[in-house]
Amino acid sequence: MLAALLKRGVAGRRILYPRSQLARDLLVTELRATGADVSAPVAYHTRKPASAEEHLSRALGDGWMP
Repeated sequence: MLAALLKRGVAGRRILYPRSQLARDLLVTELRATGADVSAPVAYHTRKPASAEEHLSRALGDGWMP
């Protein structure tokens, strides 16, 4: 993605990059280094469901294999 954006030229442009709280800063850092004005608000949080461990335990206990 970074290479494609850099080919288009980003210096002096304003870029909105909504992202997960887990997203790395690489894209934002590199775009800013080339002169882009990047706004990167957290748009969503990634969380596992509270019951995920119970479901996994049950699936593995029943002999389920992907």
